[in-house]
Amino acid sequence: MKKWLIVHAQNSYNTIQNIIGFDYEKANSIQPDDYIIYYLKGGSIKGLYKVSNKPWGKEKTWSAKTQIELEPIKVLEKAIDFRPVVSRLELFENNPEKWGTQLQGSNNIKELSEHDFTIIENLINEMSFQETIDSSIEDDRSRMERLAFANKTPEQTVASVIRYKRNPDVVAAVLIRANGVCEECNQKAPFLRAKDNFPYLEVHHKVQLSQRGEDTVENAIAVCPNCHRKLHYG
Repeated sequence: MKKWLIVHAQNSYNTIQNIIGFDYEKANSIQPDDYIIYYLKGGSIKGLYKVSNKPWGKEKTWSAKTQIELEPIKVLEKAIDFRPVVSRLELFENNPEKWGTQLQGSNNIKELSEHDFTIIENLINEMSFQETIDSSIEDDRSRMERLAFANKTPEQTVASVIRYKRNPDVVAAVLIRANGVCEECNQKAPFLRAKDNFPYLEVHHKVQLSQRGEDTVENAIAVCPNCHRKLHYG
């Protein structure tokens, strides 16, 4: 099965059953059970879908209107900004400046590599989880009802994850330079590690490795856990 990024001009969908209007020549490569990342023209992603049917025959020509029926896999209430992951995608040669020009025009179809699909899928899953948390916070009654019957053993899933092999000497040098003091807030490490009484700090890359940042002492700082979360989510 293949993975695709489909650009569409309409920004008003809450759910999507059909996509209509793509050139048959391009859409013909899409087959049932392929996955679709639905990209709204303007820079946001609506969700992940699976192709359930292609109701056209071989007699259709490239200029005919085509229709792709989609089964929603994970649809976001609010479309999410696509730009934070652009620099990590092979589709744009890891160049953020190319994404706008390559996705110009509506009804555009791009095949995704497994690498790119995994990055975008992880972004969708993360934002979908946050939407569920936000919804739970706003509805005390429903949350308490679900918790009363919730499975106490979490479900296990298998996922593809891209990991970077970091240089341990860079980590060591940065921790030694910090000397037990967070290089973001200038406060002492919150505690000492039980195994060796060494001040606990975490090493953060100022330009993330996933954004082609270098694994060097100059590109890294030692920070406390609170500042580390703030740097990522603040």
